[in-house]
Amino acid sequence: MNQYKLVTIDLAFYAQLHLRLGNEQLLRKAGRGYVGLYDEKENWYIPIRSNLGKKKPSNACFPTPFQTSNPHFKNPGLDFQKAIYVPKEYTITIQNTMPTDQANFISDNEDKIRKAFEEYVLFVDSANKKSASYRFSTIPLFPEGIEKIKALKQTEVKDIDSEKEIDLRQALKNQNPFEVKKALKLDLVDYGKDKNKLKDYLKIFARMPYLSVENLQLLVAQKADIRKFERLTDWQMENPDEKNHSLTYQLLDTQYMTKLDEKGQPIIDDEGKAVRYKTTELIDIVEVETSKKTNKEWTNNDYVEVFKKLKNLTSYEIKIDKINQKYQIDDNKKQILIQEHLGYEVTMLTIIHAITHRNAKDKNQLFLADVHEYVLARRLDLPEADVTFSSLEEKKLSETEIYNMLKFISKEGKTFIQNAERQMFHPSLETKFESKFEERVAKAKADKNKQTHKNTQQMNKQNSPKGKRP
Repeated sequence: MNQYKLVTIDLAFYAQLHLRLGNEQLLRKAGRGYVGLYDEKENWYIPIRSNLGKKKPSNACFPTPFQTSNPHFKNPGLDFQKAIYVPKEYTITIQNTMPTDQANFISDNEDKIRKAFEEYVLFVDSANKKSASYRFSTIPLFPEGIEKIKALKQTEVKDIDSEKEIDLRQALKNQNPFEVKKALKLDLVDYGKDKNKLKDYLKIFARMPYLSVENLQLLVAQKADIRKFERLTDWQMENPDEKNHSLTYQLLDTQYMTKLDEKGQPIIDDEGKAVRYKTTELIDIVEVETSKKTNKEWTNNDYVEVFKKLKNLTSYEIKIDKINQKYQIDDNKKQILIQEHLGYEVTMLTIIHAITHRNAKDKNQLFLADVHEYVLARRLDLPEADVTFSSLEEKKLSETEIYNMLKFISKEGKTFIQNAERQMFHPSLETKFESKFEERVAKAKADKNKQTHKNTQQMNKQNSPKGKRP
């Protein structure tokens, strides 16, 4: 842990910044004190304020509470939103005259402050440039400083447990929640550089979109092409005479249990919270029930039915025509033209590509369109779509960015699957679950939302004046 330092900034730096960018918000704040948490290679400095205000976003600051009778310290803390990246020669070290309790609080929480600040920098860097989060922050003024943080995060990920690399499957076998957590974090890095691993993830997501990012990671690590799951205990109850079954696979259960140490006391994590952890054993039903065919044999009628479903996904007319390219979109006539004689499989995949990419313009939209294309093809049991995810090639994503990307896929992909299936089959079609385990996960989430709504109603009822209608 580095010892933080207090500095103020030379006026010459503000003047030069103003001349270069025309931005006066920093010029007006000259003379304030800054906390430096990094060495000379990462020269970020965070302003210390006596009152952060009530409207400051929670991720844009780090409160430093302490008891005081001084009325000026209303809500003291570190203001990430106005942090600056300054060369060493423009910093002036000053004496630490902060109240002792506040100074000690910052010293005791350096690592947490540093982690929160780095997450904020990455958040702002990925934010919409028109959003308030981006426009009201000084972080975008220092692209070189942002790159320093990205490089720092990449190094941290590589250094995680470098002495003993933890395998996800072994961590699960050991039933060690700390190892599982570290292994999951380490595993994320591969998704940013291995597109095949991302495709393996999407294969399983297409069939089980209700699973968490962590459980999808675990499935990829254990077996990259699982078709249908069932909880082992449920399957054994339904098939009491069946003794032989394939290998089992472990996932994190939705019903957590507090882990206890050898003395029967709760195990506490790095954040001071009790570790709650439980796994459940699952089997691949398709592997067990050998009478089922694992690969569908398609007929011409099957392709015709898929074609009908795909036509319901777009307001554009889909026509097979004589054109010199695989597909062509005519926005004036609202038509999607598909080249004739491509063959059934290629024709279906080309239609899916045209529908999902019709409105994709920037890199973020292109990535999401690639995800939708790949997932829809797998959902319909078509051959693997030829998706390259080229929009990721120029990005060097940190562990946090990769996790956020997978969370984004879960949110947007799940919505896409639901809407697509309603359109393809019937507007009133209920969600189909691939297994009882997936259904149980969805039910647990629904019950939780239902209970939250019930609690809110009870609170409103208690707070309502008696004898009066709210």
